[in-house]
Amino acid sequence: MLSFISGVTILGTPSEIYNFGTQYWITIISIFFSGVVVATVYAPVFVEMGLNSVYEYLEIRFNRGVRTLISLIFVIDVVLYQSIVVYVPALALNQVSGIDVHLIAIIVCFTCVFYTVLGGIRAVVWTDALQVGVMIVGVLTVTVLGTYRLGAAEIWKQASIANRIEFLNFDPSPYTRYTVWTVLIGSWLYSTAYIAVNQTMVQRYRSLKDLATSKLSLAIFTISIMLFISLCCWCGLVLIAWWSPPKCDPRAVGLITADDQLLPAYVMQVAGHLHGVPGLFIAAIFGAALSTLSVGFNSTSVVVLEDFVKGCFGLKLSDRASFIFVKILVVILGAMALGLLYLVEHLGSVLVITGSLAAIAAGTSFGVFTLGILFPWTNSKGAFMGAIAGFAVAGWASFGANWSISAGQLVPKKLSVPLSHCPANISESFLKQFEHPDEDDVFPLYRLSYHWFTGLGTLVVIVVGNFISWWTGPIDPSKIDKKLLSPVIHSLLPKPKLPTINIETVAAPTDFQATASLLLADLKKKRRSQNFPNGIAT
Repeated sequence: MLSFISGVTILGTPSEIYNFGTQYWITIISIFFSGVVVATVYAPVFVEMGLNSVYEYLEIRFNRGVRTLISLIFVIDVVLYQSIVVYVPALALNQVSGIDVHLIAIIVCFTCVFYTVLGGIRAVVWTDALQVGVMIVGVLTVTVLGTYRLGAAEIWKQASIANRIEFLNFDPSPYTRYTVWTVLIGSWLYSTAYIAVNQTMVQRYRSLKDLATSKLSLAIFTISIMLFISLCCWCGLVLIAWWSPPKCDPRAVGLITADDQLLPAYVMQVAGHLHGVPGLFIAAIFGAALSTLSVGFNSTSVVVLEDFVKGCFGLKLSDRASFIFVKILVVILGAMALGLLYLVEHLGSVLVITGSLAAIAAGTSFGVFTLGILFPWTNSKGAFMGAIAGFAVAGWASFGANWSISAGQLVPKKLSVPLSHCPANISESFLKQFEHPDEDDVFPLYRLSYHWFTGLGTLVVIVVGNFISWWTGPIDPSKIDKKLLSPVIHSLLPKPKLPTINIETVAAPTDFQATASLLLADLKKKRRSQNFPNGIAT
């Protein structure tokens, strides 16, 4: 659960509900279906194969080039994501304490690198177990306090007055930020991609003793995520009611400057006088951030060691050399996260940035793994070219969209807030948030809802991968080892072709026993490699 949830979810989800309404809430339905798909389609393959790095599958199914490419995309994604993860708790603590954001980020990175380097995976596991408890208690406490102060009925009433209650927006436009289609389909693809083939998730359900236990853990995980996201969405409604008239939006009066500071500002007002509660909330944010950082550092170092140093370059390191290499790499990753922090703080909502940037890697990786697991005829050329095309298109759309937003060509269509009771000196920058320029001149790909970026990358990978495979000569599905394919398509596969025996190879009756022994050994070998039913060789 903590591998999936971060401070981005805690701060970003309530602010999205506050600004755009409750349509995003139905993402819990998409997460439910993601859990079902992962447990039935993808997890059985990785658990039964028993791989240390999920990207080993790509070398077995395709070749080393495909494995290296997708591993590289994963590393790039983690490096970008870690900087956002560092920024979130720094932003929250800055709102509460006034300490400089960059100083907080340095402390966060140093702390995480310190215990990850010294304690390794044992430290990551134990700190995660502690941090998930703190995270749930912290968010639950501040949400319950607001609900108790205002009343659940009043919260829903104020959200309705503010036009924030919306669950059935069937607008077919792919440019609308949140609709039933963008959230259900787009969020489903992103969640499935992350849970199914991301190393940080696979190494967890893969580490359990058998497939049944892995599926149980996925079920518990899915239900937990649905409940926690619902808690964060309700917290967004609490924010709406808390800042409703006669109170004024904190951004309008200069109390905060960023959307992601809405929740920390609310916490200081609702619980600032209760000793320890603001600290508990900050601990929840830091716990989520530190856990995500440590998981990312640990997973990335394993991928670099296994897929690049040992896999791509073929180096055979001793245990001590591997140990030292991983520790140094963790330090380098921490420094890179700090360096990219200066870029992240100028890009807007952390939830949208995280979703759109992660979609580049998620869509590409998910597409390639899906080619291997569900399309038995695809070959390594198709997988490689599909990955290149998917990464290019998803990256083009994602970075283009974020650049257009930062340049002011695209302005997210936030719902209005009442200002009649606010002071007269409202900043012009705040009012501009509700002015929407003409977007017709903006390239259509950049205008897509960020929920579609994962689906766009996945679709391109699958289409290009199948086309290139067909053009260069598809693989005979009967020759693919079934363990490399999802169980859901096993019944659709053609039966393995029996090997033909050349009778002329039996030269004389005296050679029959020796020849029969050789043929029997060859048949047994082919039965193991091609999944012949038991008894055929005999």
